[in-house]
Amino acid sequence: MVCSYLFFFSLFLFNINFVSSVVYSCNRDAECGCSKTDAIVDKIVGGESAVDSSWGWAVSLQRGGNHFCGGSIISPLHIITAAHCVLDPAAVIEFVNVVAGIDVLSQSSSSKAQVRSIVSVFSHPNYNDTSKVNDIAVLRLNQLLNISYERSTARLCIPRVVSTNTNNDYPVPDSTMVAIGWGTLASGDISIPDNLHLQQVTLNAMSANHEMCIPTINKQQVQFCAAVIGG
Repeated sequence: MVCSYLFFFSLFLFNINFVSSVVYSCNRDAECGCSKTDAIVDKIVGGESAVDSSWGWAVSLQRGGNHFCGGSIISPLHIITAAHCVLDPAAVIEFVNVVAGIDVLSQSSSSKAQVRSIVSVFSHPNYNDTSKVNDIAVLRLNQLLNISYERSTARLCIPRVVSTNTNNDYPVPDSTMVAIGWGTLASGDISIPDNLHLQQVTLNAMSANHEMCIPTINKQQVQFCAAVIGG
């Protein structure tokens, strides 16, 4: 979960497609990539609310109790997020908290939530705020997270590099992915409601050379393109 906002497309009712549900199950003994409950994705164009505790690595970055970016747990002490979310490391360390273990933003102050402050920000040294190339950062927390099914938290698996050939597309075009987040529900929305449930939407990976992708892909080796299925 690297992008800060999850935008959903406004569509006419007759353009909304309902497809049979896909259940993403996992090995409960795995060290990463497995949450308390299976993720069930209905492939509804525009997205849907996620099943509770099905994306245990999702965290909310909050300033003054307000969500502004998302992130993912990669270790009990580290969060991966977007570099554009943490442009001012000093301000992030002073004012931003990471909230884990929640499904709805309003749960941030409940016993369900694990709230941590940030002690270090490691942004990619070659991040370009104009092109968004290398838009990635790692946050170090002040205290270990309790990674357990009981706390509805899990660790994200980091993909292994299987090839050093920079000409190979990754993810493979036409492969299916799921984007999750607490972003705005429609393009143009400004505020994010406190009662917003974690959202999920199915995407298809596309070749960076696709005509729809060329305007936004500045460096194919470190960026990829995806689109909403049926959107």
